[in-house]
Amino acid sequence: MAAALSEHWSAGREKAASKLASGLGGVEVARLFSGAADEMLQALWRFTTQVLHPSDSVDEDGKLALLATGGYGRGVLAPYSDLDLLFLRPARAASASSASPASCSMCCGILGPRWASPRAP
Repeated sequence: MAAALSEHWSAGREKAASKLASGLGGVEVARLFSGAADEMLQALWRFTTQVLHPSDSVDEDGKLALLATGGYGRGVLAPYSDLDLLFLRPARAASASSASPASCSMCCGILGPRWASPRAP
């Protein structure tokens, strides 16, 4: 999974670099980078929630939302910028002193392949 994501991410970066070299403006290129990151994270989310932890096996404490913040959240991701992400849990679950095993597993399923990738953003 990490290798496929890295290849996809690299292809998106190369496309954006090519557009920049051909004269496309910086903001437009940053939007291309952001779009590539969106596609990568959507694929990770689908894999994690449909294969690793199908929704019918996750209880209320295991529900999560993934949000982008910073430049990425605004849809403009600079080259070699990191991805600022926020995981949200339901209010009832968030009041617990620790995260549920399902929540932790889902976060690891989404973040893990990016850490294992040699060219993580």
